[in-house]
Amino acid sequence: NPKGNPKGNPKGNPKGPSFGGLNVLVAKDGPKETGVEFSTTLRFQALQLEPNPRHGIEVTVVDRNSPCHGLRGMVQSRGQNISSVSVEFCKRFHLQQGPVQVRPGKKGLEVAAQNSVEHLLRRGLVVMLHGLKSKPELNAEWARVVCEEAKEDGRWEVELLESLSQKQEARRLALKPENLAPEV
Repeated sequence: NPKGNPKGNPKGNPKGPSFGGLNVLVAKDGPKETGVEFSTTLRFQALQLEPNPRHGIEVTVVDRNSPCHGLRGMVQSRGQNISSVSVEFCKRFHLQQGPVQVRPGKKGLEVAAQNSVEHLLRRGLVVMLHGLKSKPELNAEWARVVCEEAKEDGRWEVELLESLSQKQEARRLALKPENLAPEV
């Protein structure tokens, strides 16, 4: 299951609640502990990882052609095919929205949340998708921002990490900033 590992957190933190297979730990108050921590498990070929993957060691994705390049995680298991490796990644994401703006509209009050995270978005950043209504199955998926700035319509182009770790064709989406939770 690429959407999380119910076995806990490799950092030794107590296991938090699980939502759709994702483990979630709410950060403690403090200057370095911000955001909400999620863990997810992705599969890689052993050649994409350094050092040589063994259960319980930390590895880095070293495949320079992959948007997963540079991600660090903990090896959870190797598949029946010895070259297939499951790696759990833990990251903190900024899930707070900005202030809410209310104004009179044609059909009553119009309520809009101002996104306070757009200034944090940049090429190469890992984000978590959330609040998607047309494709709710993609909520909680992780992606990497692949554009330098938003398009004219305000959307940011991202590539899903799950499909890339499994050597599938890269899946790109153009999403509104309010649907992207940037890594803290």
